[in-house]
Amino acid sequence: MHYEKLLQLCLIPTYFSLVLCLVTAILITHYWILGDFFTTAYFTLISPSTKKQTDYYTDFVTSPTDAAIVSASTALMAMIIATIAWYKLRRSNMDMPENLPRRRFWVGSVCLTATANFCSAFAALVLHYTNKGPDSFGCHESTDASGFVIMSCTREMAACNFMPNMRDRFDQKFNAPWAIPLTCNEIMTVKWFQIIIMLNAIALFGMFALQSWVRRKTREDRMGIYSKKLMSHGEP
Repeated sequence: MHYEKLLQLCLIPTYFSLVLCLVTAILITHYWILGDFFTTAYFTLISPSTKKQTDYYTDFVTSPTDAAIVSASTALMAMIIATIAWYKLRRSNMDMPENLPRRRFWVGSVCLTATANFCSAFAALVLHYTNKGPDSFGCHESTDASGFVIMSCTREMAACNFMPNMRDRFDQKFNAPWAIPLTCNEIMTVKWFQIIIMLNAIALFGMFALQSWVRRKTREDRMGIYSKKLMSHGEP
């Protein structure tokens, strides 16, 4: 396969990075709004036997969401660098020996940003699991000086485990009960999107590296043909 064909195919993972970035950003923004403005963070539980009142407050652990934002940002960065690299590398004069540093710079830049994108997506996926708490909801439970029970949960654990349990007990206190399952579904989508982002980063890295290898292997033949064409045009 000619390197030109491989270079054209590089556009597939390049622009798919943009799609993944935009979809991830939209989902994160939407479930952030739902979690902060449409779901209930405060709950009051009254024991039927002792009539004791216990106040609960949901405190979001945001590191998995923050990591997903970084993942989307590095996907956008990889797309921008790959687009510029594709435009530069498609020029025929890039085969000239004096352009070797430029070729290496652009291919290396794509590989570097694709690697950063892979690592950030992997970190985001891992944080969705490592930030789970020890209780049955996947949260960390603590009590402050005023007697409030603080439930420190990731947005996933809050929307998928803790809040549904509270909603079933206090349905009348939820102005928008539909927001909880929708928030959970969007968070889960963003989490599993990290695997797609990682696979796309591998494809982006591999496609640019492969076209560089094919280009290097066939450069002498192509430069020989190019020189013959120049000589033939110079003949009377």
